[in-house]
Parts: sequence; C-alpha cells; structure tokens
Amino acid sequence: MGYKGNSEIVKEPLIYIAIAHFNLLEHLIKCIESVYNQGYAVSIIVYDDNSSQNVKDVLFKKFSDIILIEGDGNSWWAGGTNRAIEECLKRGADYILLLNPDTIMERNSLFYLLKTANEKGNAIVASVVIKQDEPNKIWWAGTRLEHFPSWFPLIVVTRYLFKKGDISLLPSEAYKTSEVHGRGVLIPAQIFKKIGLYDNKVFPHYGADIDFSWRCIKNSIDLYIEPKARVMLDYRNTGKKVGGCFLVKLKNYYQFLTKRKNGEFLRVSWNLIKRHMNLTQLIPTFLFWLLLNTVRFFKEK
Repeated sequence: MGYKGNSEIVKEPLIYIAIAHFNLLEHLIKCIESVYNQGYAVSIIVYDDNSSQNVKDVLFKKFSDIILIEGDGNSWWAGGTNRAIEECLKRGADYILLLNPDTIMERNSLFYLLKTANEKGNAIVASVVIKQDEPNKIWWAGTRLEHFPSWFPLIVVTRYLFKKGDISLLPSEAYKTSEVHGRGVLIPAQIFKKIGLYDNKVFPHYGADIDFSWRCIKNSIDLYIEPKARVMLDYRNTGKKVGGCFLVKLKNYYQFLTKRKNGEFLRVSWNLIKRHMNLTQLIPTFLFWLLLNTVRFFKEK
C-alpha cells in the first residue's frame, strides 16, 4: 500500500507491535483489540514468558495473525521485550511500538505517534499514560533530569514533568522528556540498530527502559511525549505494592528495595547512577534517591 506524492510512490511505514507478556491474558486481549482499533495495518508480536494460562490457544482463536514467541519463564520484561524486538527487526519493521499488556490504547493514538515521529525525524515518541479507572487523570507524562539543588551538582534527580493531575494540564504539542517506558512508545527501528537493545543482563526487569532512554540521549536521540496519544493503564498490576497496615508496608518496602518483581530499587538505582553519572555523583545521588523514594513509598496509599 502507498500513496502518490509528486511523481513518487511513498510507501506506508511497516509497523510492528512488541508486547512482553506474563499471566495477564485478559488484559492482553483488550490491549491487542485496542491496537487493531487504531485503523492501521500492523503486525503484532507477543513474547509470552511461559504463562500458566492457555495463551497460545486463546490468542490464535481470537487473532489468527498474531506472531507468538514462547519463552521459558526466565526472560523478565527486558529479555522478553528484546526477543520481540529482534523478531520485529528480522521481519523488516520501520517502526516498533512497545506496549505492556495491561495497557489499552485510546483511538487515534497511533496516528498521533506516527505524525509526531514524522515531524521530529529520528526520535522516539511516547504516549501519555492515564488511569484506566480515571481516564481524565495523568499517571505518567514525562520526566526531566536536573541537579538538586541547582547550585550543588553532586545530586541528580528525576522530576515528573506533570503531577498525577488532570489531563487538561498537558500542552497541545509534543514536548521533550528524559525517559520513556514500555507503554505506547513508538521507536524507529534504526535506533535499535544504532545503540542496541535493552540491557537485560544488568536490568532484567526494572530500570532497562530508563537505561535505554539515557543511552539514547547520550547518542543525540531525542525523546518526546505526544499528549494526544494516550494509553490507559491498569496500575493495579504493577509489581510495587504499597498498601496495608504498617507491618505490611514494611514488608512491601523491603520487597520494593530488594525483590526483582517488586522494583529491586537498591540494585537498579545503583547501576543506573554508576553507569550514567559522574563518580562524584554516585554516593550523594544514590543516598538522596533512597531517601526520596522511601518518603514517596510511605506517603503513597
């Protein structure tokens, strides 16, 4: 397919969707349906990391053209996503859209992502993440890296560009961010060819997306948020558990610090800072991140 511009036939880009999945089959089906509702000819690759559910039969019954890769249960997010991306690249993708299975794309989101990607050239474009049960509320809409305080360059912090408020606070045009994650992120295939895939050895589950984002910035690749592209997130599926009485919170906090499924904050943050910041920033930034995230953890309900 294509359209005629001047005397040339301009082909539509080949778009592949990469989804790493584990035991969220009902969410995955809704996620895939929302992709097909975008109105584009896309190919969807699902990497299922040995779910206990009957993923293969259910998916092929509902979506006959799905490409399914079956893992052994040890891939985690970064490994599963890498495997799906590799398959996309092998099949000649021009763009790869990353989606988590617990997200649903709002209609026309892919149109806006592609439009901004065309305007910005060799850039990554991410969707705004909103709450599935409160679709007018921001869950995530970009971040920026800055020194804290500005006169003391030994501490680097990540700040949200927009708090978890109303989506009416967002600008109308695309804007830059310091990070993108895996929820509705459109990435030109050539970027993976230039800087490689996610580092699933150092960051098997959490932190791989942040590390990849910062590697992009170091390679002069811009990251944008397109506010008109939105995905709805069922945030109850996050591995980070915060609720309960004080003793339960202490247990959840320990898991947040140390367990891979729940955040592995100590290991992830240390490796991010060690890789991307100056030696003088290592200890001050790590201790500040630990303090800041401890406060955030116990304030969150």
